[in-house]
Amino acid sequence: MSGRLGAALLVASLAALTGCGSTVAAAGGGTSGTPSVTAVPAPAPSGPSTGLTAIQGRVTGLPAGQRATVHLEIWPLEDDTEVGEAVDMASTPEVTTDAEGRWSLTLDPADLDRTHFSRRRSYVNVDVSVRAGDVGTVWGVPLWFLAADGVWRSDQYATVDDRVVDVAMDLGVGTLTATSSVGERQTQDLLVLPFTPRPD
Repeated sequence: MSGRLGAALLVASLAALTGCGSTVAAAGGGTSGTPSVTAVPAPAPSGPSTGLTAIQGRVTGLPAGQRATVHLEIWPLEDDTEVGEAVDMASTPEVTTDAEGRWSLTLDPADLDRTHFSRRRSYVNVDVSVRAGDVGTVWGVPLWFLAADGVWRSDQYATVDDRVVDVAMDLGVGTLTATSSVGERQTQDLLVLPFTPRPD
């Protein structure tokens, strides 16, 4: 997993978090007007039973009793969007964290347009978008789809026996710890901003 890529995508993603400069097309049902559902943790952290679970994690640092909503936004990789034009992004339905702050999200490649995948490799760039009360944050990561095994991993050299990428976000202190599919762990600062709903 590339921390540099995650940091670069974070800057570009802030416009999407604040509702500026993006047009969202739903993948498997978009977040707009779709009720959130309670997250169901992945059936296992690794192995073939993870299925289409793309990413999972935990949100902490919230006031007692507060839960967060989480969804993915998928950037197009192979399109002709010019600088300054709106980006046609796909998104997953929101899930709500459980009582311990845990969540997981699935992503079906069949719900994505060919423009979202790299032509050279089977990966997509996704943003993990989190909202809790009146604050939110976004973090980006590339995800590879291992088509032969039907699973998502955060490293092109990962295997079906490796783990789903795991992201721990502490919104109270603004830190993120990501564990890649091959077990590499990185901790970095996380920018937490006031949440501005996207206009309808």
